[in-house]
Amino acid sequence: MASSSTSRRRCVGWRPVLRIAGSLALVAGLAATIELGETARLLAGADPLAVTGLLFAAQLQVLLSAARWRLVARRLGLPLGWAAACAEYYLCLLLNQLLPGGVSGDAVRALRHARRLPALPGGGGAGRALRAVVLERFAGQVAFFAIAGLGLALWPLLIPGGYASWVASAAAALGVAILILLVALALGTRIGPRRWRLGVAALVPEGRAALLGAGAWRMQLPLNLAVAVCLIAAFALAADAVGPALPVQAWITVIPLTLLALVLPISVGGWGLRESAAALLWPTVGLAPEAGVAAGLMYGVAMLVSGLPGAAAVLRRRRPAVAPA
Repeated sequence: MASSSTSRRRCVGWRPVLRIAGSLALVAGLAATIELGETARLLAGADPLAVTGLLFAAQLQVLLSAARWRLVARRLGLPLGWAAACAEYYLCLLLNQLLPGGVSGDAVRALRHARRLPALPGGGGAGRALRAVVLERFAGQVAFFAIAGLGLALWPLLIPGGYASWVASAAAALGVAILILLVALALGTRIGPRRWRLGVAALVPEGRAALLGAGAWRMQLPLNLAVAVCLIAAFALAADAVGPALPVQAWITVIPLTLLALVLPISVGGWGLRESAAALLWPTVGLAPEAGVAAGLMYGVAMLVSGLPGAAAVLRRRRPAVAPA
């Protein structure tokens, strides 16, 4: 048992290293295949008005996401104030841009929420706090998968050209990803430690209560669509800021697929992965890969800057109180 536990800890310890290596490998691949000078030129000539719109869209999606998290938490019987939800989500955004895996900020958000919870009837507050974050992120991913699936279905009509085989491959990959997720949820209730199995099993009824039951879907549906639209608009504005504007059809085709690439846990905060996806997808709408890389970098920097209020909130809370003279 001890050796098994030690092996798991070693595996977990190697994951950040592998993700850092993944980001570095992706960046190296981009440097070898695109004109970095052209990417730098596009970034240097960024349109201030479009950048302002990008930052506004990023801020709006944080506030909407915090509202979505608060709604899920309250449906699970967990108190979560509006100011705390916003501050924690800003911190989450910042950490997700800086730490390996892209979900480290969400883990910190769940832990910090659990630590502030009072004693709840029946206990289990920490587990519910974690599941509230998982369900909130899951709801957002479902919205993105739906938009990406619609875009793939309409791709031959919206973007005619010689990409039929690529679209079919992407559609198949999307279907396989959904299948893997469903199988993982099913197996999660049957294998692994008892605490893990109970937690996964609780996701189904709690998900039904938080996302669908008692009219919850009437709030969840518009919130999730609004968050997805904000993220897509932010990427479109990033592209508009640094280069030729993306065509309208890219809003439900190229951009959602570029952002969905971030679910792959092989980088640090999506750096390198997001830009590689954009470099591959931008030519499908007749734009240079360098423009896609510049848009990805602009989007990443904007999200990093948008998360800074989270750091400010944490520092303010840690500042010791000064007794009046």
